[in-house]
Amino acid sequence: MALKGHLIYWQISEFASDKTELERDLTRWNCQDLLPRNDYKSSVIRALKHILKGDDRFYRRFQDVKESVKFAVVLPEELIGDVIDIQFKKEVIITVDKDSGDVEFDDPNSPLKPIFFDAYISARKTVDSQQFRSFLLKVLRKKCHAVSMRKSGGIYYVNKDWLEELQNVRDIFNLFPKFCTLFEVPIYDDESTKDAIEVAVRDDIEDEIEGLLDEIRKRDEEGKVTSKVLQNRREEVKSLVERVRIHAEDLRTKADLLNGRLSEIQDFFGKALTFEENLDKPFSLRDSLAAL
Repeated sequence: MALKGHLIYWQISEFASDKTELERDLTRWNCQDLLPRNDYKSSVIRALKHILKGDDRFYRRFQDVKESVKFAVVLPEELIGDVIDIQFKKEVIITVDKDSGDVEFDDPNSPLKPIFFDAYISARKTVDSQQFRSFLLKVLRKKCHAVSMRKSGGIYYVNKDWLEELQNVRDIFNLFPKFCTLFEVPIYDDESTKDAIEVAVRDDIEDEIEGLLDEIRKRDEEGKVTSKVLQNRREEVKSLVERVRIHAEDLRTKADLLNGRLSEIQDFFGKALTFEENLDKPFSLRDSLAAL
């Protein structure tokens, strides 16, 4: 029986790697640009998650605007002694400048301050295991055209035509052999496997389509649809058309159905962009979105 492809899954333990060194290592596979950006806001969130042992109940984000974002933090009693010897009596407010990365505490003498800055500096300079997982998924999707076999992720299908590219993923895993293990299971070209792959690929692409349309609907409700947004989303639709082409063999008859829907969405973006340029022409964004 002919090989259909491989199912991929992995185990990754908690670890952190120097971001600059990892970027340098990844240049050999030309995928360093897929690493997540350690912007100031995300670095603060990583620092707080580290201090609070991943418990999101003890901090909240508010006043998240273009220039800055604020966080209110309370250290829970169960962490006292493990992280710090002083119990906080009230919320500590942290303000982060998104452009410079400068951080201000409402209480400059807060005992949280030195602990936070140690964690914040570390977050700026490192890539943790959660970020590495996200990076690996981007590599699998971009380089190997991987498809999630279930909506929750965790198991991914790579067609036999892209198994050569999968060697890059194996090599990346080998950068951290103590923390990362990649598993591969070959699958074969029987009818039940074809059916399962067809459903998985269809659902994966349809989820991307719905995500794109949901974002446009939300922006429309908020009055934030611009020509630039429409143009960018039209380019994303072109990428989805390319995904359908790449997976046409796996999609079988579903390829024509997806292409038909994507063609309607492309027409929608074309009309919406024309409307932006010619405001005298009648066009209802909301009504057109509802029809998709």
